[in-house]
Amino acid sequence: MHWLVFTDLDGTLLDADTYSFAEAKDAVSFLKDRRIPLIPCTSKTHTEVIVLRNQLRINDPFITENGSAIFFENGYFADSGLDTITLNGFRVVVLGKKYEDILYFLKELKEKYGISARGFHEMDNSEIAERTGLSKTDAFMARERRFSEPFILLQNDEDKLNSLKPLIEKKGFRLLQGNRFFHLLGQSDKGVALRRLTALYHKYRRGKKFKTVAIGDSLNDLDMLQAADVAVLVKKKNGDYQQDINLPGLIYSVKAGPSGFSDAVFSIISGK
Repeated sequence: MHWLVFTDLDGTLLDADTYSFAEAKDAVSFLKDRRIPLIPCTSKTHTEVIVLRNQLRINDPFITENGSAIFFENGYFADSGLDTITLNGFRVVVLGKKYEDILYFLKELKEKYGISARGFHEMDNSEIAERTGLSKTDAFMARERRFSEPFILLQNDEDKLNSLKPLIEKKGFRLLQGNRFFHLLGQSDKGVALRRLTALYHKYRRGKKFKTVAIGDSLNDLDMLQAADVAVLVKKKNGDYQQDINLPGLIYSVKAGPSGFSDAVFSIISGK
């Protein structure tokens, strides 16, 4: 059996407050030693994930902006006919919508339907750093959106926004809620991206059968958890688990954040 490990970042592989992966280092090394792909599947941008990959010293594919795009290094899947674009030297399978289309629709939600939203494109680096705890440099990378737009609500419009979900979906978009922000994107999700990338492994790593593990902590991980063979819900720092995630066979981590990620990797892959 060959494993593929898909993981959310903030609150899972990374500490929710400090963004450190120190408590997951041993698990990351464990996966690398066994040549098991560790695949970030995140709401973050490709520039943010590229920096993290360098810090983790991994070269596996990654999924950005809540399933909107799959990135992999040139030659990772040796097929010149694969339908991709190129960004920052990576080949990219685009599953979502263009950024300008998303911003246009967010403007429509604000002006036509009275949603009091404030998107990343309206925030400067200082504001994003303040809202997220990121450095200003990291906040700049977080603004490098290509396929989705995080936003906050300035008033108590959550019920109104949720009531617009049928309209949002009819227009070809999706609305997700993460730990800190709402996210507007095309009709792609982490589950679709997981299945698409797994299919690429089966196609281009012929003779190998892959089993998928998905590890996440919030509602925007639900599609990924549903799509995986083995799903792990990581405990939050406050000791709670994300509500409204109830799946058959779901594994609940005993520890929070990267410690919970680490325990899940060791127990599932090694059976201990």
